[in-house]
Amino acid sequence: MSKNIIRTLCAALALAMVLCAAALAESETKTYKTYEPLDARQHTVYEETWIYPIVNGVPGSGKPGGDNVYEEPHSFVNGACVQCGYTAVTFTNAMGVVLAQGMPAADALRQVMEAMPKDANPAFVGDVANAANDLLALLSSAAEADMFTTPLSQFPAETVDGTPCNVVTLAYNDDEGNPITENYAFSTADTTLVKLY
Repeated sequence: MSKNIIRTLCAALALAMVLCAAALAESETKTYKTYEPLDARQHTVYEETWIYPIVNGVPGSGKPGGDNVYEEPHSFVNGACVQCGYTAVTFTNAMGVVLAQGMPAADALRQVMEAMPKDANPAFVGDVANAANDLLALLSSAAEADMFTTPLSQFPAETVDGTPCNVVTLAYNDDEGNPITENYAFSTADTTLVKLY
């Protein structure tokens, strides 16, 4: 074969490889999630990734691209998790704030504090001055849920509905200035809400 024919064939082969690589490079990746309730605090997330080749601008038949399984906390809205549908026991405080059993203490107490009228004068009741100050500081910051373990452990320990808890007693004034006192029992195991009474 002459050198020109070999060069032409090599160039055509190289062009074909580039076009094939470009065609293969065009794909669309989609991740699908399903949720399954695990307990009052978390659900399991099953994540499945699929890769779809793009042929002439249209996604073709997909192929699996990987699986992932992990746990995450529920996201409660009106007592039900918006992802997995888990329905928790709910409690409504004097201001009408709906809290779900199993909520992290940080979320529950923040919702309560944010709903209070400006003249509520909230205070934690009992011989817990240092813990109360620490807890108020955490509630006014963006502190993570795990930072609540130490201050909560300084509140009175009681068994509530068969669960060892630290009970936070919160006193405040409602919209009309009436004094309100509520007990929030948080599990000593994971600082989640066990009961409001």
